[in-house]
Amino acid sequence: GGGDGDGDGSDEERSPKPRVRVRPNVRTYTTLLDAYVRRIPDHHDPEEVESVLDHLTSLYEESGRDEALRPNAYTHNTVLNAWAKGGRGEEGAKKCEGMLDRMVRLGLADAVSYNTAMDGWARSGAHDAGERAERILRRMTADTETETDDDDDDDDDDDDYAETEEGTGGRDRRRRPPPRPNMRSYSIVIDAHGRSDLPSSPLRAHSVLRELEKAHAETGDETLRPNAYAYCSVMNAYARSPCGAHVGGNGKASAALGVLRRMKALHRTGENEDARP
Repeated sequence: GGGDGDGDGSDEERSPKPRVRVRPNVRTYTTLLDAYVRRIPDHHDPEEVESVLDHLTSLYEESGRDEALRPNAYTHNTVLNAWAKGGRGEEGAKKCEGMLDRMVRLGLADAVSYNTAMDGWARSGAHDAGERAERILRRMTADTETETDDDDDDDDDDDDYAETEEGTGGRDRRRRPPPRPNMRSYSIVIDAHGRSDLPSSPLRAHSVLRELEKAHAETGDETLRPNAYAYCSVMNAYARSPCGAHVGGNGKASAALGVLRRMKALHRTGENEDARP
């Protein structure tokens, strides 16, 4: 009996042990990207963050385009956020816009993508930051996204990747219309104008606020309801204006006071409780 027992033990020792293999997927790399971005702004390098996305994209291609490794909108938006908040000024803003264009070609750009690219300009310190951010907003308010010039050699890899997207569901995701802007979209542009030093900046900020008010009034869409931040950003734009005491023929203080009075009226009448000063 003991001999049989020894034999069983020997066979057990010789049998191969099962191996548990954990393969990284897009979520794995997105978690890594999140960890990098959480170190912003003191201990991170946007290029380092983007290199993780580039590595993931290479793995995706080398795997025969395994869907578990396909970079998604969240992955790209994380890199966008790194450039927007990386303290790289105009260079970072241009990188954001380039990443947004790439996402548009891939059919991955969502409202977060556009908002983050606009925020990159708002944080850039560029003298025309408001104009550059508003151009992106106009892409959102257009009926369809304009195709990006495909002649750029740097776009070759993106076009190949987009062809993969075309195969998903049998439709060309590159022709996907842009997302509609929300209150945050408009607020970012208002803030960007407020940080610009062009003479027209405060007037442009006020114009964008009026556009937001009109959009909310016409649609009743609660994602377009202006809040106190939007109104305060316009007042800040007037306060920061480099045009001395006057803007567009009106006093800066008077214009800012007019915005404050409107906030109070909207809140007092109950028309917009989010406008509470």
